[in-house]
Amino acid sequence: MNPNRTTRSLGALAAALVLVLAGLRANGICAAAATQPTTKPVVAIFPLAGSGTAANRTAIGFSMRQKLARDGMYNPIDGYTMSDIASAATSPVTYDTPLATVKDLASDSNPSIIIWGNLDASGRSIGMLRLRIADLRTSDPLPRAVQQTIAQETDTRFVVENILQTIPGVTPFEHPSETAVIHDAESDKLWASNPNLIPDGDFTASSPWQVMLETQLYAPPILTQSPPVDHVGIVRHAAAGGVLRNVLVMNLSRTTAENNGLACLSGRIPIQPNTRYRMQFSYQSDGPVTHVFVKGYIAPPNPRPGEVPEQEVYRRQVPPGESTGGKWVTVVDDMNPQNPNSKVEFLRVDLYAYLKPGLISFDDIQVRAVGSQTHTVHDDALRPLPTTQPAGR
Repeated sequence: MNPNRTTRSLGALAAALVLVLAGLRANGICAAAATQPTTKPVVAIFPLAGSGTAANRTAIGFSMRQKLARDGMYNPIDGYTMSDIASAATSPVTYDTPLATVKDLASDSNPSIIIWGNLDASGRSIGMLRLRIADLRTSDPLPRAVQQTIAQETDTRFVVENILQTIPGVTPFEHPSETAVIHDAESDKLWASNPNLIPDGDFTASSPWQVMLETQLYAPPILTQSPPVDHVGIVRHAAAGGVLRNVLVMNLSRTTAENNGLACLSGRIPIQPNTRYRMQFSYQSDGPVTHVFVKGYIAPPNPRPGEVPEQEVYRRQVPPGESTGGKWVTVVDDMNPQNPNSKVEFLRVDLYAYLKPGLISFDDIQVRAVGSQTHTVHDDALRPLPTTQPAGR
C-alpha cells in the first residue's frame, strides 16, 4: 500500500466529514451536540400543612410549581414525588420544621431552594399562608419567613406570584390583557367630557379610602410628612408638574414588601352594563412595585346584620410598574367590566404596592366611561359566580 495515498485518502475523508457536519449544523441538526443543556436549579416545595382545607393546600402547592415551571428559571420537583419525600419524615413537615430536617429529606434530589410551611384557616378567608424559603446556594441559607393572607379565591394567584418573585431570577409574571387603550376620537371625546366616577381621586379627604395590611383596616390619615414605616397617609406633596397636591403615600418595609404588601381600596364606583371604562393614575416610587387592580362586585340583597358583604366577580390587573427614579409616571388602562353569570354593579380601585421597600405615592386617580365595550374578555378576570364568597378584598 502506498502510504502517501492512504494519507491523502484519510485527509479527503476528514474534509468531507467537516463539510457534512457543517451542513448539518447549518440545518440545526447538530445543535444539541454543539450546545450542552444547562441544568436548572431544583426547587423542592413540600406539601403544605395547617388547618386550611386539603383542596386549598394542594391548589397552592400546584400553583407554585406550575408558575415556576412556566417561568423557566427553575425546575420544581413534581407534587407526587414531594409527597413521597414528605412521607419519609417521622412527623409531618410544618412551618416549624427545622431547615436541617427538610434538607435531609430532600437531599437525594439535590435542591437549590426548599419551600415548606402552613396554610391555616382564618375566619372567612382562604387562610393565612406562612412559608419558609431556604436558598441553599447562599453562604447563609437560613430560611426566610413569608406570610400572606389569602382573602378569597381570586387572590390566590397574585399571592403566589408575589412570593415567588422574591426568589432570585424569577421574572414578573404576565397575564392576558383585556385590550390596549383605544384612543379613537369618540373615546377620547368621552374621556374629556364624562365625569370622574371615583370618589375623591384627588385625596382631599381620607374617608372614601381604606388601607389594608393583614387584619388592619383604617382610613389613611392626613399628615404633614411621610407616614411611618408600614403605614399609609395623605400628604401635601409636589406632584406631577411640581404642583402641590394631596397624594397618597405608602411606606413599605422590606418585610411587608416581600409578604403582604400595602393596599388602599377606593370607595364604590357605580357602573353601567356593556360600557367600557378607562382608568388613569399617576405614581412616583423610589423602590416599591405598583400593582393596581380594578375589582368588580355585586352586593347580595340579604346581607347579614351589621355588614354589607360584597362578592367580587371581576378583576382587572393593570400591568405592574417599577421604580420611577423620583419622576411622576402616568398610567392609562382600558377595561370592559363583565362576568358571564352576573351583572357587575360597581367597581373599586385597589392601589397595591409590594416586592421592594421604600416610598410610593399615588395621585389623580380617575375612572371614566369611554363608550361601548370592545369585546368579551376570556381570561382569569372572568369566572363563574360562586355560591358563597367571603366579603372584603
